[in-house]
Amino acid sequence: MKKYNLSNIMKRAWELVKKAGLCISEGLKKAWKEAKHMGEITKGSVKQIAWAQDIKDGVIKALNLSLKLNKESENNYLVSIREKNLVDIEKVNEAKWFINLFLTAKENYKAEICFGNYMTKEELAEDYASLVSSKLMETF
Repeated sequence: MKKYNLSNIMKRAWELVKKAGLCISEGLKKAWKEAKHMGEITKGSVKQIAWAQDIKDGVIKALNLSLKLNKESENNYLVSIREKNLVDIEKVNEAKWFINLFLTAKENYKAEICFGNYMTKEELAEDYASLVSSKLMETF
């Protein structure tokens, strides 16, 4: 099994050549570096990165559960959004982004509990996935 998608790396290299004005050698080096570090949280302190990785794992679980539920209910629109969210979440490399997402979710769900709106596991996953989706749309 291939670890890297060579076609995507080459496309990204050409994109860097055309948009960033790099030569092809520099573009390839940068595209390979991006591919090797895709999905890693690299910006932040060691403690922030560890915390952000835990948050990211929870986000991925919520997105996968939401994806499964939407596939079962044959909601193709949300299925495509959740699949895109799973790809986009791997592009985020800043611990700050995940920590801010966590703090926003914490405030939202604290209000839900205060008003007596208790959710099932599925409703909670869907709601959290929607929050993640909106934050990803703001980012990308």
